[in-house]
Amino acid sequence: EAAEPPPAAEEDATAEAKRAAEWAATLHFSLVGERAKLRRRLAAILRYGCTTIEALKGQVVDMFAQLDTWVGERQKSEADSVGSLVTIMQRAIEADESLPHSLQLQGDQLLIDEALLMKPPPPQPPVAPPAPEPLADGFTVPQLGGLVTKLRAAAAGMMLSGETLKSVFSRLGAAGFDATSPPLPKTWWPLGPPAYTDMAALFCPEGRPKVAWPEVFMALAANTVSPPSEEEIVAMLTAAAEQLGRADLLGAPAAAEAEAAAPAPAEAPTVPPARAGLLLERAAYDALPLWFEGSVPPQPDGYDVLAEFKALLFDAFSDQSSGTLDFQQMLLYTCDSSAKAFAVLGFHTQRMLSLDGLYELLHREPVSSDLEKPEHLDVYSRAALKRLFTDLKLSTTEAAPHSLVAANPQGHVLLSSCAAYIPKDVYGLVAAITDKAGRSLNI
Repeated sequence: EAAEPPPAAEEDATAEAKRAAEWAATLHFSLVGERAKLRRRLAAILRYGCTTIEALKGQVVDMFAQLDTWVGERQKSEADSVGSLVTIMQRAIEADESLPHSLQLQGDQLLIDEALLMKPPPPQPPVAPPAPEPLADGFTVPQLGGLVTKLRAAAAGMMLSGETLKSVFSRLGAAGFDATSPPLPKTWWPLGPPAYTDMAALFCPEGRPKVAWPEVFMALAANTVSPPSEEEIVAMLTAAAEQLGRADLLGAPAAAEAEAAAPAPAEAPTVPPARAGLLLERAAYDALPLWFEGSVPPQPDGYDVLAEFKALLFDAFSDQSSGTLDFQQMLLYTCDSSAKAFAVLGFHTQRMLSLDGLYELLHREPVSSDLEKPEHLDVYSRAALKRLFTDLKLSTTEAAPHSLVAANPQGHVLLSSCAAYIPKDVYGLVAAITDKAGRSLNI
């Protein structure tokens, strides 16, 4: 740009010289313009290059920092692996034991080759069995099992006094509740002796000094299963009779039809005993479907509440010496009405009971004749039942259905006053106590 332009042609120059001078001037100005453009391009390239180099410089710094971090981590991993190897070998040397595994240090990893064991590995820890979900206001099956053990140990035979029952609940309530399975539901923890006195009075009201411990057990199992219906009771007992091959208990309907078609005999046929002696061993009991099976699916972890409860029923009601279960006796404890008790003892006689059968029903726990109450002390004595049958115009060898007995004033009093078949709502009582006391129970 600083170069001077070529001189102009002289006036007396030839036309050719003038044209040459003009071309030289034009070329000069073109070269000057192109040179200026080139300088501007070079300046722009310089600025772009400097900016790019600055950006690359930052990336290089970050890259070296990352490399330093990787190198540090690798060195730390190698040091940890070497430290682990040294620790394992040190322990083996100090314990004077051979190494249980083949140890290999590959790079920054300490490998233990299980395929090259030098001695058997330690056994795997046992897998915890499925456990029931805790219930805040009801007994779980394990808690019911613990309760059965306590009740059976405290009972004299099958019977518990009200004071003994209160003592059992008090001891369970005094136990710690930080165990895996506390002995009582959570809502029972704040309760004290006054509440347990009310519970005992529920089972042992005035005039009934003792209660059978299975009745307490079944009352507290009400949150697990509901009582069976009369039809379910008859179906289960019939299935048990079929399983035991008791043909004498299965021909009642056919015999009744034949009796209706035949002329009336001079004397009424003898009514079969109410207690049929359906004694089930464990295998037969397990194969017999009960009324509650299949009503609730197992828990997600596989724990089957109903299957565990069925097993507990056998353990609770079976005779420890013979290993058998009196199925009728067990079902009597599930009855929450006298009509269902008629179905239990009269399943093979069309739910009809003789005088002896009715006596068995009102005296649920069988005792020997020498231990029976004197008639003047027994509200349900045979003399009272004879008066009832006389009022029903039946002989002592004939059988009466529940509807006939319940419709009679004497029979109604006998059945309605029998505490064995009156439902005991223990959970309702506890709810009433806790609602009434409120927060004071937590003090």
